[in-house]
Amino acid sequence: VAISPDPSSWKCEKSGATDNLWLNLSTGFIGGGRKNWDGSGGSNGALDHYQETGERYPLVVKLGTITEDIDTADCYSYSKEEDGPVQIP
Repeated sequence: VAISPDPSSWKCEKSGATDNLWLNLSTGFIGGGRKNWDGSGGSNGALDHYQETGERYPLVVKLGTITEDIDTADCYSYSKEEDGPVQIP
């Protein structure tokens, strides 16, 4: 799977949203961030994709946060054992 280096081409593969996007590191799927408890926030596309694929591919990274500085990458695991941010070694 090839991801365009042009941020203007990124969009949620479910909703078409163009902000708060997360890339699944196993499948290459681009999905929107989580919805908040009140329904605001993202489109939930990334989490929905994880659940729809049998919860096999939990690692995602927020698009736009990957830089030469490894400390800026926003990585997350949806796995029930982790369900939180992932530290990059």
